[in-house]
Amino acid sequence: MKQFITIFSIIITSCMILILFGIIPLKVLSQDMHLAVKLTKDNHVVRLKTDLKETQEIYRSDKYKTSYISVSPNNRYLAFMAETKPEYTRDGYSVKPEYSLVILDDAGKLINRIDKMDVQKYVWSPDGEKIAFLTFDPGCESQYRCPTGAFVYNIITSELKKIAERVKEINWLFFDSTVLLYELSGREGIVTRWNPRTEKLDTTEFKDIYFSPDGKYYLCLYKDDLRPIQLYNAETNLKEFDIKIIKISTKRLPSGDTSEPFPKDIGGLWNIHDLVSPGGWIFNTGHFLLFTKADVITETEGEEPVKRIISQKVTNEKLFIYDPEQRRVVKEIAGSISSWVGNGNQIIVEHDGKVLFEGLP
Repeated sequence: MKQFITIFSIIITSCMILILFGIIPLKVLSQDMHLAVKLTKDNHVVRLKTDLKETQEIYRSDKYKTSYISVSPNNRYLAFMAETKPEYTRDGYSVKPEYSLVILDDAGKLINRIDKMDVQKYVWSPDGEKIAFLTFDPGCESQYRCPTGAFVYNIITSELKKIAERVKEINWLFFDSTVLLYELSGREGIVTRWNPRTEKLDTTEFKDIYFSPDGKYYLCLYKDDLRPIQLYNAETNLKEFDIKIIKISTKRLPSGDTSEPFPKDIGGLWNIHDLVSPGGWIFNTGHFLLFTKADVITETEGEEPVKRIISQKVTNEKLFIYDPEQRRVVKEIAGSISSWVGNGNQIIVEHDGKVLFEGLP
């Protein structure tokens, strides 16, 4: 027993020495699993404290508008988009907006602000130490039709590297750490893959870039209409099915003492507007998707063909976790996706005025 206590004391003392000299960062040992942040209307970054009740302001932005805040997969960094105020004339912009990517540590300390490049979209690397982002021409009539480049920024070394030219969409894959790019090429787009280890860019035969975390499936998303989401088998590159809203209900048999599950269609096909972004796949779950649905009660006045909407009320908001292998909803969560954002290891939901952290399937 004395020998065990002695060994234990040596281990504790060694750890304290390593922490004292910075060899083991203290923040790694005390990492907040409930790190959640959001942007306020005043463009400030606030953090939800561990008691889930109080908030703490950790950064103030001086920009006209902020959006798309996220937490890195390793829980150590934050990023968001910032925009300057544009000015207009009858002929178009007199002053173009400028878009930048702001990167902070988890305490709100500024690491870098990537300005003068008109950053519009970004994604984290699986290790949380790099960011890939896309730039667009803000003066273009439709800016998403005018991409100007794809870049990778290394937070640790501050290295910035251009990896492609005319890229419209981007996704950093978690199962093999490569970057998929949806590039404009003539009237049709092509999907290319950039390998960070070899720094080579290769063309693929994939239809889209939204792969499941385990790499087994990918989604083909139609951005411009209400066509259904298509699920593809990544190995065969063949479409498996259009994703339907199917859940398993329990039907009581006449005897009253037994029941059996049966599939029930609860609303037709899902489309991109029902998908919880980015990409729909729940982080670190293999291949589960997250969808949202709600009832909208609309009050109108007047008669056809002229009717005016007076008010709209959203009710009965729910989240659905969908398993494509079983082709059904495996879990329903009451509430809506919160404006609070975490690193994806939990689903943050708002319901009845409360912020809830839901576990993953």
